[in-house]
Amino acid sequence: MFELWLLLSLLDAGAKEPAASTNLPLLRDCSDPADIVATIQPSDRVEIRYSAAGGPQTCYAVSVTAGGKVLRGFLLGAAHPDVAAFEREARSRIPAIPDPPKPVPAPQEAKEKTLVPETPKSFAGLSGTSPDGRRVSLDNISSPTLVLYFWSASNQGSIREAEGMESIYNQYRGKGVGLVGVVSGSSATRVRSVLRDEEVLWPQILDNGDIESHYPGSKEAKYYILDRQRNTVAALNSASEVQSALKKMRQP
Repeated sequence: MFELWLLLSLLDAGAKEPAASTNLPLLRDCSDPADIVATIQPSDRVEIRYSAAGGPQTCYAVSVTAGGKVLRGFLLGAAHPDVAAFEREARSRIPAIPDPPKPVPAPQEAKEKTLVPETPKSFAGLSGTSPDGRRVSLDNISSPTLVLYFWSASNQGSIREAEGMESIYNQYRGKGVGLVGVVSGSSATRVRSVLRDEEVLWPQILDNGDIESHYPGSKEAKYYILDRQRNTVAALNSASEVQSALKKMRQP
């Protein structure tokens, strides 16, 4: 009976763990946790002088009032209530960083204005009907270099711009450079009248709107210099630019 009581007493004693110590080590230096100046209690008043992060635990330089004396040293971590309160107050003073503003989508109309159709890389196979009903095909023109330009017989500004092609025609005809115009207008009759008045002698293709659909962006540059395969060599905006480009291309 005594042996059973002794065994139960030993088992009960083994089941109980020793109470955790509440002492906190006050260190001489944060770099050596074993160099302890003193041990303090959670009830001792602690004043934080500054803190230094960088290690596994933040190190706090403190002044401790314990037993009527003021001790100076370092505490690792925020186990002391005064250190924990210091951390809570410090975090409360950190301003919240607002979320970046969401980008405002541009109006659909503005987006559409910024979309510039890509310049056609080639006009090979382009053909159509002239204002007087004849068939005109770029592939059937023998000139190794071809200037293709877009204009409107219903717009006086466009007509004046197209007049600049006459000097190019007179200078380069018979020298391997051909001209073809793609002309739009209110009617074929109107186009023929303008061609007659302006004495246009080189081929024209009447554009009823179908060329634009086959060659998106073809009217963006107005003037195109094409090679023998009718690939785009240059995309230009005026007859004078065409004149300069042809001059450079024909220089030895």
